[in-house]
Amino acid sequence: AVQLVSYRVSAVGQIEKPGMSPRPLCGEPFAGEPSEIRQVMFQRGEGRVPTPVYERGALRPGQRVEGPCILEQMDTTTVIPPEWSARADGYGNLVLDYRKEGQQ
Repeated sequence: AVQLVSYRVSAVGQIEKPGMSPRPLCGEPFAGEPSEIRQVMFQRGEGRVPTPVYERGALRPGQRVEGPCILEQMDTTTVIPPEWSARADGYGNLVLDYRKEGQQ
């Protein structure tokens, strides 16, 4: 008797790439309300820092949020440490920027 335990098929083909165009950038500053404040330790020895938690969907293209903060969505969590900021680009990506002390 023959028993099949698993069967696998793979295929290769060429398809057209979907057209993507960026969403327009929002000119308004980020004004999201945190869903909660968590005590988060970023550096050993520096203690816990009160850190706001925002819904990722509240950050519209072109808006920036300053760290420390946490951006949550269904499938991932992004931690923005102190001295960093995050902005959403027109394609829905998060772009993180480091700012040295004293710079804006």
